[in-house]
Amino acid sequence: MPKGLNKLDVNIQFNANTAQAKRDILDLQKTLDKVISGRTPLADGVLEKDVRAAASAAAELKSHLNQALNPETGTLDLVRFSQSLDKSGQTVEDYRRRLGQIGPAGDEAFRKVANAVTNAEIPIKRASGLVDKM
Repeated sequence: MPKGLNKLDVNIQFNANTAQAKRDILDLQKTLDKVISGRTPLADGVLEKDVRAAASAAAELKSHLNQALNPETGTLDLVRFSQSLDKSGQTVEDYRRRLGQIGPAGDEAFRKVANAVTNAEIPIKRASGLVDKM
């Protein structure tokens, strides 16, 4: 076992990482809720149909994320997320485009989704790597 690395260190690091993942997912869900409810600043010239399309996209994305969320670790299961998207017939690009129609608020919501997907399961992989070193 590497010097200074023990089960307590692994447990603390795992709990800290999953706690951050849970906070990130909550923040993402709040951002999507703002788009869904129309409580986001809109770019100039945004049409009502674009606002409805963005709200619909945010609601759909939130559903896909919830289906793929592991509530114990606060991480996303990328396989379940991908399967949920496949069933819907929508692509990530479709959601990016629909959210982006309302301007910076939609772009921010999509960026948070992309970050959540990019960071999916990293806490588990980090902890697993530490356990492997033991």
